[in-house]
Amino acid sequence: MNRCIAEDILKDFLLERGEDVQKIMMFDLTYEKQMENAKQEWFNDGVEEGRAEGYSSGIAEGRAEGYRRLVNSIIKKLQKNKSLEQIADELKESVETIQPIYDIVKKHAPEYDADTITTEVLEARENEKV
Repeated sequence: MNRCIAEDILKDFLLERGEDVQKIMMFDLTYEKQMENAKQEWFNDGVEEGRAEGYSSGIAEGRAEGYRRLVNSIIKKLQKNKSLEQIADELKESVETIQPIYDIVKKHAPEYDADTITTEVLEARENEKV
């Protein structure tokens, strides 16, 4: 502003309204800074939300893969005519843990579509906490 006055650019106006001009300039700078801060907050919120979503998704995928492997193991053992107790023993799990999965696998015999069975096991787990 002083430079404009010194160079006779809007000199009369700035001498008369200089204080108002400074307030407006400060308001613009403050508003720009507030918008910049808000954008940064929005960005950080988005990153945080994305991480949380990715973490949850990763856990769900890992859990599904674990059940898929368990289902495949039970299918292989059932195809060898092993009993529930033998399967539980060989998988080093309790009969109570294996029973609900075993029942679902057994009702899909003899086709044993592992993906369909895994989906059903996961749904049952969500509904009944298998």
